[in-house]
Amino acid sequence: MYRRECTCSRVCVRFIENSTVAEIFVGCWPVRPKSTAPVDVCGCTIHGVESVGLNPHHIVAVAFDGAANISGTKGRVQALLKEHSANLIYVHCRSHLLQLALIRAADRTPAVKRVLLVINISATSCYFYA
Repeated sequence: MYRRECTCSRVCVRFIENSTVAEIFVGCWPVRPKSTAPVDVCGCTIHGVESVGLNPHHIVAVAFDGAANISGTKGRVQALLKEHSANLIYVHCRSHLLQLALIRAADRTPAVKRVLLVINISATSCYFYA
């Protein structure tokens, strides 16, 4: 048995319940084949949303990092998701913006840079066993 990294689609849902905003982590699904192709990432995300009984047509907003492959408006994940939910809006992921700011601030402090690298790898890596 060995560990292999994979590309994952992670889904969190934010909703209003009793006049309070709530957010829950729904799941993390590996994109197969190991791919960052927009059609594969979008398909995996839609499958994940549907697998927990949610309707992808009701998606109101999505947040991703700023990679053109994901956030681009023509043929990218954002655009493909808009085919399922026409009024969908895209927001640059706030935690990713914070990560970028921390990395820039830590550039002059190697020890902090190493800690942030370890946190980033452990927080964003998705593994499966084959």
